[in-house]
Amino acid sequence: MHVRVCACACVCVRVRALVVCRQDVRQMRRQLVESVVPYLNAARQIVSDTSQLIAVFICVLVLVDLLGAVLWIYLRRSAMCRLG
Repeated sequence: MHVRVCACACVCVRVRALVVCRQDVRQMRRQLVESVVPYLNAARQIVSDTSQLIAVFICVLVLVDLLGAVLWIYLRRSAMCRLG
């Protein structure tokens, strides 16, 4: 079995060097900033939501602990449970 490969139909396109001027760099930087802004806003929102969630969780823990302490004080004062 003999296979012959013909590569004569392959055409190489000449690539020209593109000179980037200062105005193009500014425009590319502006486009880059505009494309990154939504991701930064999403990251800020995630951090904000997470910190609020942690603050609410800590407040709930503190309130439950205070409620338990107040109930314990009322139980001791009312003599419902005799603890020495």
